[in-house]
Order: sequence, then C-alpha cells, then structure tokens
Amino acid sequence: DFFKKNGIDTVFVLGGTNDSWADARLGKVSDEGREALFCVLPAIRKFLTLLRSAFSGRIIVITNDTEIKTEIVDCLISEGEAVGATTVRLTDIHKVSGHPDIIGMRQIYEQVKAAIV
Repeated sequence: DFFKKNGIDTVFVLGGTNDSWADARLGKVSDEGREALFCVLPAIRKFLTLLRSAFSGRIIVITNDTEIKTEIVDCLISEGEAVGATTVRLTDIHKVSGHPDIIGMRQIYEQVKAAIV
C-alpha cells in the first residue's frame, strides 16, 4: 500500500545504462529462478512485473537509446509494454563523460514531458 498511502500516481523507471557499461550478463528474458535475477534481462522483467503488481498507476519507462546495449533497450520497451507502461525513448542527449550535463538534463525533461503530456 506504499503507493496509495503516499498518493503516488506515476512512477518513472530509467535503468540499464550502468548494466550496459559494466557489460553485465544479459541472460534471457524468459530465464527464471534466483540466479536469473543476477542477469539484466530477467531482472528487468521481474522488476517491472513486481512494480505493476504493487502499483496500479502510471508507469513511465525511460530508455537511454545512446551508449546502451540494444538488447537492454529492447527489453525495457517490450517488458514495459507488457505491464502497460508508457515508453519514452531518449535521443541525442548532451553528455559529458557519458553523463547528462545541465543541457542534457533539460533535454531529458523536454523529451519526457513531450511524450507524456
């Protein structure tokens, strides 16, 4: 009841970038069991499935389409859609050393706002 008790109606999910950079094991989305959760793709599926079961509000899955493995972006999109999430695909974000700077943060804001309004 955390979401209801705290009046939360929207959750933003942005992930996968560090997993991609660290070259974490991908696994397969269909993998199951405790060991599978140490791999990126089954962990994404499990996380989004658990989030949806605990939260009936709006889920926004934000993907970083640059500097991230295609498999991770594709999984975030497909698993997000499977739980009824809205997907926002970030593109052309200004970065310094791979991280958004002030300009990039503004671009993220503008892209997310345009996609969900």
